[in-house]
Formats: sequence, C-alpha cells, structure tokens
Amino acid sequence: MSEKLKFNMEGKDMANVPDSVLLHLQKDVAEIKSALLGNEYSSHRGLIYRQACTEKNLDAVTNKVNKILWTAAGISAAVSVIFGAVMIIVNIAKSGI
Repeated sequence: MSEKLKFNMEGKDMANVPDSVLLHLQKDVAEIKSALLGNEYSSHRGLIYRQACTEKNLDAVTNKVNKILWTAAGISAAVSVIFGAVMIIVNIAKSGI
C-alpha cells in the first residue's frame, strides 16, 4: 500500500478513514465497474459482454466441429458397409458359387 493510502485500521472504525482515501477507493471501484460492465460513453462494453460473446462463439465452433465429426463418422460407416458388400461379392465370384 502506498504511503498516501496508509491509515490506522486497528479499531476497524471507518469513521477515521481520511476522505482522500475514500475518494481514491470510490474512483477505483468505478474503474473496476467500468472495466467489467462497460460504460455508456464509449463503445467499450466491458469484460462480461466480451466473455459472453466469446462463449457464444465457442459454442458455435464446437457445434460445427461436432457436425463435421458426425458427418465423417456417418460417411465412413456407409463406405465401410459398401466396401464390405463389394468384398463379399468378390469372394463369392472368386469361389464360383
């Protein structure tokens, strides 16, 4: 803590806190709130909004990857069935039945 912010906290009495310290704490809380929630004066929407957008984009990418994986699994299953059927036909044709 800087020298400017040091004060006596032994009695835990907030009435003894200097006004300059309280003003500094109010400004810090306002800055933290602005960083988290954004403010109405700028285009900055805050960390919480950015996190929500990131989670939404992550869900979209995850769904797309899952669709690709399931499509690939379905295609490979169909190809393996067709290949198996062709191999059975070839084996039957070779054996002369």
